[in-house]
Parts: sequence; C-alpha cells; structure tokens
Amino acid sequence: MKPIKLILKNVGPYRDEKIDFTSLDNMFLIAGNTGSGKTFIFDILSKVLDLPFIIYSVPGLTQAGYVGRSVDDILVQLLMSCNGDIEKAQH
Repeated sequence: MKPIKLILKNVGPYRDEKIDFTSLDNMFLIAGNTGSGKTFIFDILSKVLDLPFIIYSVPGLTQAGYVGRSVDDILVQLLMSCNGDIEKAQH
C-alpha cells in the first residue's frame, strides 16, 4: 500500500496542510522546528500503512571498528520494530 494524499487538520502548525505523495519520488525531506509534529506525522503513517518506522540520530554513527554505533545497529533496530519479520523490514 502506498499513500496518495495526506490531509492534516489542526495537527500542530500543519493546519489544513495537504501532502500529495504522487508528486514525490521515493525519498523526500521533511523539516520543521522542534516539536512541530514531524515525528508524529510519520508515526501515524507507519501505523496506518503497517510499515516499520524507527528514529536514529546520525551524529552518533561511526565506521566499523571505532567507538560508537554502526549502521548495523540501525538495521537491528529496524528488524526489532518488525518483530523479526525480514520481509516486512525489506519492504
């Protein structure tokens, strides 16, 4: 299932905002102030579409062999959010 359009009514600063997903490529950027509802929007979309959604802070990533977290940690977190369902995580 792919979202076509999202209409937000009284969701934080996104009052009567419309997002047309048909005009977007596979990737896009959402930006806004802290607390403006960016995470909330994607959390709701992930639940409605039954897709995994994780949040990860990029500044903490390091190359393999260095102190810190690696991209593998993101993949593990994604797999955990899918209850181990690899096909769902790949979707």
